[in-house]
Amino acid sequence: MKAVKFIGLGLLVSFLIVALALILFLKNFDPNKYKRQILDQARAVLQRDVDFDRIDLEVSFKEGVGLRLSDVRIAEDPAFGAEDLLRVGRLRVGLDLGALLLKRQIFKVKNI
Repeated sequence: MKAVKFIGLGLLVSFLIVALALILFLKNFDPNKYKRQILDQARAVLQRDVDFDRIDLEVSFKEGVGLRLSDVRIAEDPAFGAEDLLRVGRLRVGLDLGALLLKRQIFKVKNI
């Protein structure tokens, strides 16, 4: 019985340490450091000029893990026009971890 309590206590302490480390990481992580890499990849994939002002990491139990971008702009192909293809004030791109793990879905369409 003592061994079970010892193992349970060890697992609880390990879980708390991992949770604390994860919280500290998420609080100190700044995705804006990777803005140039994100923009380069978006430009390569879309074959268009892409830009945004700021990117913030969001984590919640209800919404999962997500990125909130502000002032997103995707340029139109010059062959079609000179104006932007898309201009959005705020955009949230998220990953629903529950759906990924339980239903093996990688995205969920949701009206805001």
